[in-house]
Amino acid sequence: MIPVSLKLHNFLSYGTHTEPLDFEQFHVACLSGGNGQGKSALLDAITWAIWGEARKSTDARKPDEDLLRIGTRDMKVELVFDLEGGRYRVVRSFQRSASGKTSKPGLEFQAWDGTDFQPLTAGSVKDTQVVITDTLGLDYETFINSAFLLQGRSDEFTKKKSGERKEILGRILGLNRFEKYAAVARSRLSEATERGKRADVEIERLTGALEDEGRWKEERTTLEAVIANQKKKQADADAEGKRLTERLAELDSLAQTVDGQQARLARLAERKQELDRERTELARRIEQAGTLIAQRESIERDYERWNALDKEYRDLSQKADLWRGVEKQLNEKKLDLERQRLDSEKRLGRLDVELQADRKAHAEAERRLLERPIAERGLGAARAAERELEALRARRAERQTFEERITALDKQLASERGSLQASIRSLQEQIKSASVHAEALPGLKQQEADLRERVAAVKAVETEQAEVREQGSGVKAEIEGLEREIERLRREVRAVDEKAERLRGLETEACPTCGTALTPEHRRTVEQTYADERAALTAEIARVEGEMQQRQETRSELLRRFADLKARIDQQNGVADTLTTVQGRIATAEEAVADLAERRTRADDLDRQLRDDAFRPDLRAEKTDLEEKLRELPFDAERFEQVQAEAAQRARHEATLRDLDEVQGRRDTLAQKIEAGEREVAALREQLASGSAFAPIRQQIDALQQQLTTLGYDAARHDAVRRDLDALAEVPDRRSALLNARDRLTDWTARRTQIAEEVARNEEDAGALRTAIEAAQEGLAARADLAEQQRTHAERRAGLAARLSEAQATLGGIHERLERAARDREALKSVRAEAREAKKERTLYRHLRDAFGKNGIPALIIEETLPEIEDRANGLLERLSKGRTRVTLETLKDKKTGGTKETLDIKITDAGGVPRPYETFSGGEAFRVNFALRIALAQLLAERSGVRIRTLVVDEGFGTQDKQGIERLVEAIQTIREDFDKILVITHLNELKEAFPVRIEVKKDPVQGSGYDVIGV
Repeated sequence: MIPVSLKLHNFLSYGTHTEPLDFEQFHVACLSGGNGQGKSALLDAITWAIWGEARKSTDARKPDEDLLRIGTRDMKVELVFDLEGGRYRVVRSFQRSASGKTSKPGLEFQAWDGTDFQPLTAGSVKDTQVVITDTLGLDYETFINSAFLLQGRSDEFTKKKSGERKEILGRILGLNRFEKYAAVARSRLSEATERGKRADVEIERLTGALEDEGRWKEERTTLEAVIANQKKKQADADAEGKRLTERLAELDSLAQTVDGQQARLARLAERKQELDRERTELARRIEQAGTLIAQRESIERDYERWNALDKEYRDLSQKADLWRGVEKQLNEKKLDLERQRLDSEKRLGRLDVELQADRKAHAEAERRLLERPIAERGLGAARAAERELEALRARRAERQTFEERITALDKQLASERGSLQASIRSLQEQIKSASVHAEALPGLKQQEADLRERVAAVKAVETEQAEVREQGSGVKAEIEGLEREIERLRREVRAVDEKAERLRGLETEACPTCGTALTPEHRRTVEQTYADERAALTAEIARVEGEMQQRQETRSELLRRFADLKARIDQQNGVADTLTTVQGRIATAEEAVADLAERRTRADDLDRQLRDDAFRPDLRAEKTDLEEKLRELPFDAERFEQVQAEAAQRARHEATLRDLDEVQGRRDTLAQKIEAGEREVAALREQLASGSAFAPIRQQIDALQQQLTTLGYDAARHDAVRRDLDALAEVPDRRSALLNARDRLTDWTARRTQIAEEVARNEEDAGALRTAIEAAQEGLAARADLAEQQRTHAERRAGLAARLSEAQATLGGIHERLERAARDREALKSVRAEAREAKKERTLYRHLRDAFGKNGIPALIIEETLPEIEDRANGLLERLSKGRTRVTLETLKDKKTGGTKETLDIKITDAGGVPRPYETFSGGEAFRVNFALRIALAQLLAERSGVRIRTLVVDEGFGTQDKQGIERLVEAIQTIREDFDKILVITHLNELKEAFPVRIEVKKDPVQGSGYDVIGV
């Protein structure tokens, strides 16, 4: 990861106008500025943008709230960086609500496609963070423990526990992927084990399922014979059933024929009844027709008279309709004339009432207008009162300002008095506490002396313990060398034995060693030589084993001594901390005693000021001056209220005058309305008196009356014609019946003859049908016996079918079992193969699980990597300390109970080659060790393709170095510059800034916030 540009908004001390920082301008640069100016904030912005992590308070879960610039509610950091040939952009933001109760984080991740940044952002901030971390292949903790030496945390890696150091180293080396591999192997092992168990259960089930296969085959043979016999019996029964069915079908056909004949006989009887009814009706019609024909002349005369009366009646009805229409119009016009007259009289009455009301309103308006002079005088008085009120308000405001200031001064003086009283009480408490410290000081100093002696004793024991540890390490190294020597000798013994064995098995005549002729004498000589060599090696092994036994006894004694010394040190555990605490209490007590006299003087002076009211004379003088001015500025509150009341009447007088203006306009309108009304009333009275308004409708009434006279309608004649027509009402029907009888008489007579002939034929057919039905019923008498035979046969046939079906079902079950057995046999082969495969997979994944575990491949990689880290770190320490300090990384530690355990301990040796605890080194020495180790880790990190971090950041720590130490650190940084694409060194030391040609100078403005200038590019 190589930073390209960084843009900040309201982040820590940086405000809203900060220009982006361009990292492409330099390779190595020094970031400088005073303390608190914002140097480390730039680095915090980088880690916060990528991982959401930065400096934070100890009780904060996330640093967001602590990073927000004071007085703002939102912040944002935008970082562009290069990674393995690609360019990416991270934009992280944070916004807090106005109430401060809620907040909203934001995170965007983008990749450059050559034209624009394309989004890689996931569905949530958490998921997007996973994408970023996976892209870098590195988390925050690994970064700050390797390539990022944070301010105050340069010893982050050194002070970690051994297990945590191994985890960090594993992440740098990318060994966390082996955890995933191991997890996959464990999962696959679990799956293979489960598959094997399931296969074993299935093998047992299938084996049991195949036990009865032979018995099922025997049952199949027996059932097949039973089914063949049942099928023969069923075939015989089917033939008998077919015969019975055919005979019953014949009888059923005959029964259907009889039913048809009986139905036909019934239809013939019904037809005879119909013909009898029709013959009777024809006789009645023929008789009526003869009567009508005899009365033909009389019927024709009545019909001619009916026609004449009907024509006259239609004419009179048409005149009656016209007469009634005209009469209706005449009545309506007469009603309209009466309504118009009444409307005119009502309108005249309404106009009289309106005129009376308008005259009354006009008189009232004249009376109201007499109030105008009074309202105008009141308005003038109110305006004068307003002018006086303005002057009174100004005086009251001036007095109120003086009074408020006097009140504020009284409160301030009271507050000052309270502050003095609080200060006096605080000083009294401090004096009391200092007195207690003074009394305890001698005892604390005596306790300090005792603790110093104990600490010195502990250091002596620790020195002795270090010597024992060093001796033990030497002895252990010797033992390991002796073990390797013994193993070497044993390999040589095995080689001699192999040569002798080969010699004994040779039948050739040439010696395998020297190539000369292998005579019996020469064979004995070579065999003796091998025997002598083996004896010498065996003796040497015995000697080395004896020496190793002595070393082991020595080491056991050293271990006992080391344990005894450790127990003595543990007994004094915490003495150094107790000494530090006591020294702090002594310093506090001495400081309190030194300030005791000064505090007493200060307390007496404050008490005097309080008693004499001598504090804040400036406030007291200001209050006296204000009280004098207040007395010189009188104010009549009663007159103020009176003037205020008079001025308040202005709006009322103005409203009255506006009302009077409206009244005057209303009066003029009413005068005009009264004049017009009087003219309209006079006109209406004249129209009613003369009747001129109703002339048109009177003319319409006269015209309608003339039209009635012209029509000449005779209502009496109309009634007489209607009565005559009613008397002749049956004449049209009788004439129609006469015409019908005359036309149909011949047809009716012929039809009567046809009916007689059809009745004779029906009687003949009915006799023949009765004879045939009687003959058929004799043959149907045997059907009942035949039906009983068929029922009995059907029951026997059903029994045969049931037994056959049962046998077939049983055979089907046997077939299904045998088919299933065949499938089970094939499945058994497959399951056994699966069980064998599962067993092989269990073995494979068990080996993979162990290989990917922490004691497998990762442990081997760490073992191979540690010498490289040691070489890199010691190479830097060689330059930084002139060869006086070296580090050793150990991965195995001896247990008290015997054996060893995995660890990652850091051993530091001084100029004398003696290992010393890390805590005993000075600040400068410790920083050099930390710096060397962290640079070695950063170099390793930069070279690992799985992590791909090629940026180094060193934040402070140089203050612990003298001039030569700083020069060596700068030299070391320059030496490793080619190992990284970007190096940033943060410091406030002038002598260090000048060593770098490119500097980023950070300054802080009280209002705008922090900013920076890039110098030397």
